[in-house]
Amino acid sequence: MKNEEIKIVYNDEKMSIEHIKSYGVSSSNDFWYDQNKDEICYVIKGYGIIKFEDHEVKLCEGQSICIKKHVKHNVKETSFDCEWICVFTV
Repeated sequence: MKNEEIKIVYNDEKMSIEHIKSYGVSSSNDFWYDQNKDEICYVIKGYGIIKFEDHEVKLCEGQSICIKKHVKHNVKETSFDCEWICVFTV
């Protein structure tokens, strides 16, 4: 089984939308996303924990977060049935 499945739902020069299924994944401790787009993460099923440099946020089903561009973060943990929609905008 894969650790993660990513389906690009929509993509153009200003926005992309991804449907992600995560199966108990986590980023390595020394890896940080530092993206050049704002990101909105919405959890459809299960949970995911997003770690920032100074705190972490647990998102459960129906919860969302907006991560501004260039805010370093990673995925600390997901449930084995986590599904999320991630929207990236300029």
